[in-house]
Amino acid sequence: MTYGRPNGKYARMKIRPFWLDEIARLWKQKPIVWLSGVRRVGKTSLCNQISLIWASKPASAAPPS
Repeated sequence: MTYGRPNGKYARMKIRPFWLDEIARLWKQKPIVWLSGVRRVGKTSLCNQISLIWASKPASAAPPS
Protein backbone atom coordinates (compact mmCIF):
# COMPACT_ATOMS: atom_id res chain seq x y z
CA MET A 1 0.00 0.00 0.00
CA THR A 2 1.33 3.48 -0.77
CA TYR A 3 0.78 6.50 1.42
CA GLY A 4 1.01 10.13 0.37
CA ARG A 5 1.54 13.03 2.68
CA PRO A 6 -1.76 14.35 4.04
CA ASN A 7 -2.74 17.95 3.33
CA GLY A 8 -3.61 20.70 5.77
CA LYS A 9 -3.42 20.16 9.50
CA TYR A 10 -1.39 16.93 9.33
CA ALA A 11 1.01 17.92 6.53
CA ARG A 12 4.05 17.83 8.84
CA MET A 13 3.23 14.41 10.25
CA LYS A 14 5.83 11.71 9.61
CA ILE A 15 4.27 8.89 7.58
CA ARG A 16 4.82 5.43 9.10
CA PRO A 17 4.04 2.93 6.30
CA PHE A 18 5.26 -0.11 8.26
CA TRP A 19 2.83 0.53 11.14
CA LEU A 20 -0.03 1.53 8.85
CA ASP A 21 0.36 -1.74 6.93
CA GLU A 22 0.64 -3.73 10.16
CA ILE A 23 -2.54 -2.18 11.58
CA ALA A 24 -4.39 -2.81 8.31
CA ARG A 25 -3.26 -6.46 8.38
CA LEU A 26 -4.37 -6.91 12.00
CA TRP A 27 -7.70 -5.18 11.33
CA LYS A 28 -8.50 -7.89 8.80
CA GLN A 29 -8.08 -10.49 11.56
CA LYS A 30 -9.87 -8.75 14.45
CA PRO A 31 -12.32 -5.84 14.79
CA ILE A 32 -10.20 -4.06 17.43
CA VAL A 33 -6.52 -3.12 17.32
CA TRP A 34 -4.93 -1.78 20.51
CA LEU A 35 -2.14 0.80 20.21
CA SER A 36 0.03 1.09 23.29
CA GLY A 37 3.31 2.79 24.04
CA VAL A 38 5.02 5.38 26.17
CA ARG A 39 4.09 9.04 26.00
CA ARG A 40 4.81 11.13 22.91
CA VAL A 41 5.73 8.31 20.52
CA GLY A 42 3.03 9.08 17.94
CA LYS A 43 0.02 6.92 18.82
CA THR A 44 -2.47 9.74 18.21
CA SER A 45 -0.67 10.83 15.03
CA LEU A 46 -0.87 7.27 13.74
CA CYS A 47 -4.62 7.17 14.50
CA ASN A 48 -5.06 10.47 12.64
CA GLN A 49 -3.22 9.04 9.62
CA ILE A 50 -5.44 5.95 9.67
CA SER A 51 -8.60 8.04 9.77
CA LEU A 52 -7.38 10.23 6.89
CA ILE A 53 -6.46 7.20 4.77
CA TRP A 54 -9.75 5.39 5.29
CA ALA A 55 -11.82 8.57 4.88
CA SER A 56 -10.38 8.98 1.38
CA LYS A 57 -11.20 5.38 0.29
CA PRO A 58 -14.52 3.93 -0.90
CA ALA A 59 -16.72 2.30 1.75
CA SER A 60 -15.82 -1.19 0.51
CA ALA A 61 -12.14 -0.57 1.41
CA ALA A 62 -12.90 0.56 4.96
CA PRO A 63 -11.86 -1.62 7.90
CA PRO A 64 -14.50 -4.05 9.22
CA SER A 65 -17.03 -2.59 11.63
